[in-house]
Amino acid sequence: MGCDIHVYLEKYTSVNGENKWVNVDHWQLNPDFGSHENEREYDLIPFYWGRNYDLFSILAEVRGSYDPIDDPRGLPEDVTDATRKEFERWGQDAHTPSHYTLKELKDYLYNNSEDDELTETLKRFVEPMENRFREEFWITNDDEKRYTVKENAFRVVFWFDN
Repeated sequence: MGCDIHVYLEKYTSVNGENKWVNVDHWQLNPDFGSHENEREYDLIPFYWGRNYDLFSILAEVRGSYDPIDDPRGLPEDVTDATRKEFERWGQDAHTPSHYTLKELKDYLYNNSEDDELTETLKRFVEPMENRFREEFWITNDDEKRYTVKENAFRVVFWFDN
């Protein structure tokens, strides 16, 4: 049986004067909604889709052969309702939840740049996350000074299933 990763993006922003984390994933209408009992109205369009056990071990010591960036952290206490509901929907099949900010992932890449295989594996995860970060914060190449400040305000929350 294979192991898959479930990834959700969140950003820290002001909503009606309150600073909080909000889910910023892309979702699409599920054309099968209503035709089956457990069909959801919307389906996630994940920023990363794949089964790479080396990546899973780098992120949370799941399967592969790398040491993890950090021990799995669980869901953040301030996780968004949308992400929490998705996690709960998986029930006992969900395991090893954790999260990282974009800054943490990029710092890890920078500090481990001598390991080409590790770097390439993690880049395949970080680059699409960074692209979504640029979309969410409207960052262009002219905005590099603002860019690094906001990397701590953008995170991925993830878990695995078997």
